[in-house]
Amino acid sequence: MSESDHHQEPHVSGQDLRAALATSGRSRPNPLMTEPAPAWEWTTDEQVEVEELREAAARLEEKVEDLRDVAADARARELAPLPVIAFDGIRPRELGPDRHLLIALPFAPIPHIAFEYQVYGAERARHGAQLLADAIRAGADRRTMPAALRDGFDEHGDPVDPSVWLWRPDPDGALRPDRAI
Repeated sequence: MSESDHHQEPHVSGQDLRAALATSGRSRPNPLMTEPAPAWEWTTDEQVEVEELREAAARLEEKVEDLRDVAADARARELAPLPVIAFDGIRPRELGPDRHLLIALPFAPIPHIAFEYQVYGAERARHGAQLLADAIRAGADRRTMPAALRDGFDEHGDPVDPSVWLWRPDPDGALRPDRAI
């Protein structure tokens, strides 16, 4: 550009600059504010509407939760006279208080072993390790090991006659053995 071209460039006056920076009904974030600034393009009315919508959504979520509780209570009253034998996935709260509830689980109680260890298989894993150690002591090798470990199990590795017990929940939620079935 030549020096004469610089004089031809448009000039922005202070008044033009102030007019361009005016809010024109829009809110601008204040750099000194501690709260998050509103979106540049939102007006104060739009911000109020968004907040009202968020509050309405929160109230609706509370109503939905209340309706879920009402439905669970109604189901508990409907089922109240019936005894319940359940499997995993049971929600005792939905059945109501003082309910005759038994939960069928595929294992028998093991004396002196905490229920949590029975459920998560710790005692079964210990038993499996003992079977392996016994087979090795008896002289099983790689070829004879599967047959040595099958005592009490079918060809798929499932127990031949598994114990199934009914367990009763305590008020604190712990399960106690009731009886074998």
